[in-house]
Amino acid sequence: MPSIGKSNCLRNNSFIRGRGGQHKMKQKFLLVALTILFCATVFSAPVFRFGQNEKLDAIGLSLPVLQNSRQEPLKTPEVRVYQFSRGNESWTEERYSADELWFGSEHIGCWRDANGNIQQLARCTTILPAQYLGTDVQQQVFDTIVLYAAEKISPASFLDVRRQLENWLKCYSGVELVGSPMDVKFGNQRLLEAYCFQTKSKKHCVYFFRLNKHHPGQGNAPQHWFCLLISSDNQISNETNRYIQQNLIRRIAFASSQGASGPYSVNKNHSRIVKEYPYSPIRERAKKSIEALNDWWYMESDNFIMLSNHAKAERAAEEILCELELLRSYYVKLFPPFDGVDKMDVGVVRFFATTEEYVAYLETEPLVGLSARQTAGIFTSGRVELVIRNITDRESYKHSIISPIIRHEGLHQYFYLAFGYKTTSPWFNEGHACTFENTKLDRGKISIVENKEHFEYVQGVIKEMSTVELEAYLSQFLLMDYRDFYSMNHKFNYALAHCLVYYLHRGAPLERNQPYKDILPRYIEELARSGDMVGATQYAFAEVDMKSFARRFSEFMKNSRLRQEALRRPFAK
Repeated sequence: MPSIGKSNCLRNNSFIRGRGGQHKMKQKFLLVALTILFCATVFSAPVFRFGQNEKLDAIGLSLPVLQNSRQEPLKTPEVRVYQFSRGNESWTEERYSADELWFGSEHIGCWRDANGNIQQLARCTTILPAQYLGTDVQQQVFDTIVLYAAEKISPASFLDVRRQLENWLKCYSGVELVGSPMDVKFGNQRLLEAYCFQTKSKKHCVYFFRLNKHHPGQGNAPQHWFCLLISSDNQISNETNRYIQQNLIRRIAFASSQGASGPYSVNKNHSRIVKEYPYSPIRERAKKSIEALNDWWYMESDNFIMLSNHAKAERAAEEILCELELLRSYYVKLFPPFDGVDKMDVGVVRFFATTEEYVAYLETEPLVGLSARQTAGIFTSGRVELVIRNITDRESYKHSIISPIIRHEGLHQYFYLAFGYKTTSPWFNEGHACTFENTKLDRGKISIVENKEHFEYVQGVIKEMSTVELEAYLSQFLLMDYRDFYSMNHKFNYALAHCLVYYLHRGAPLERNQPYKDILPRYIEELARSGDMVGATQYAFAEVDMKSFARRFSEFMKNSRLRQEALRRPFAK
């Protein structure tokens, strides 16, 4: 009851004091309400925190980035393959989105924190001509466009280039500006100019700035304009804008290349001689994708480049690249590149330190039948990258369970590059990937063995099937597209594809008169000619009696003596 008594006392005292007391109570009430409103505003606003300055030596900048943020590497542009013909002549061209290539040429880095805030940094050098927006071009064509046709942004005063910078921003982000730019008072002489724009959505802040080369120690500072785009899931208040200006813009400075930090090359085999590799647009784009990310490094070999932010993966990277090189030399003999593929492109491997970074990178990739979180490694055909994540604390790749994943996905990458970006049938593609997943490497020698789990699975199923039933299933299975392959009993389909490919390589040569010796060569021949994976399968099996094929395949799977004999045969001539 004490609380009731106290309440009555206060009420009575207020009554006795009259209007003055009532006025004070109203003031108190108003103060409490304003306090609650202020707190709600503060805590609903996006929380931005910036850490110590990061030196981006490759860019010539030093600036703070979002505290506890994740560095997000730039994705390589997606390749699109075009088929052309003129009379009896036909050829293919690898093209890329002009928008993606241009974005990659201007973009520097992206940082994302746990609150969903994003900090993007870009250089403002050119504006892609409007006629090329939404078009696909070859790399050399794009280089020519940028050199001769693209509008160059002058490193002049803001008032002279405002229109150019606004047009540039539309191309870069699509963000719509509103109002007049605000001159940022940066409080030092390291910046020559800095301007802030509000945006229509109020979920972005845009800052344009350039460095002052006349400031002591900044004589070599780049003179072009830079852009900082700050984004949030919530509206950015004026208070937050002022915080960004005070704690980010004011701290921007020039960074020389002396004592360089940032992405670095890890020399394979740790020799003192740094090998020079022939120019490759893919190799250069891969390096550029991490140029402003200090946690990332890369390692190169003749035919591959690995990018990673895993601090302890250098030994593993060396082992992975050595194995990929060895396997590629084997693949070239077994599956020579198609005519017209004179020099295969460099294979890109991205090794993420955490699952979250791996999933975020693959978030927009069209993964048929599965999610990125369900995988430890994936070959992305659009970007022609082998993407893997860390799943072990061991530094050595040899002791990691990721080894079979590298071999599996690496085979996918080789097929796509060697076959001129032509898509192979699931039974052929996944069958070979599962087969080479079981590669044994010993002192540079390669041996292929059965996948025991897959063989036992298929054996158990076909024991319950008649020859007619197996024939019917194989006929359907061979013509499956990827969506059906991954969605219709995919575990069995993987196992069956492995057993079928293994049989065609090892078991079929043991058959009397070798009736199936031409299936794989005919498939590859027709795929090279037409690029039609279904048509290639139909051509390969056109002269095959499927009932007899099903029976002999079943006998091979059930007969351990036949499989032992097959194991003694070389996998490839």
